Amino acid sequence: MATPSAPPADLPPAPGARGLALELVEAVLLRRRPLDEALEATDALARLEPRDRAFVRLLVATVLRRRGQIDDALNSCLGRKLTPKAARQAQDLLRLGAAQLLFLKTPPHAAVDRMVALATGRRRGYAGLTNA
Repeated sequence: MATPSAPPADLPPAPGARGLALELVEAVLLRRRPLDEALEATDALARLEPRDRAFVRLLVATVLRRRGQIDDALNSCLGRKLTPKAARQAQDLLRLGAAQLLFLKTPPHAAVDRMVALATGRRRGYAGLTNA
């Protein structure tokens, strides 16, 4: 049985499924790229296992389809409105976590852990908010 080959050395490692989902949501919502175009433009999706690719697509589609419901749920949980700069930097991360909890029935420990890890690594200063 053949073992899967490693990605070529000149390619950066693929981000995790949730990290890639965050990149895709940002591409669509912040940079106004069509989802199909954003999906085609990323090489990282092809380097994921088939199960993870399917999860990325489902997660991104859920955030985009249910954005109004997700934003309403988040707004009801936040003590105050995020400032525009903070909202741009943290809102999509919070949307991904909420989509997993509300619609994909991801176990809370898994969804929160991965979102906090993303917040710590990429959105410094938002790990506490994400964890809450």
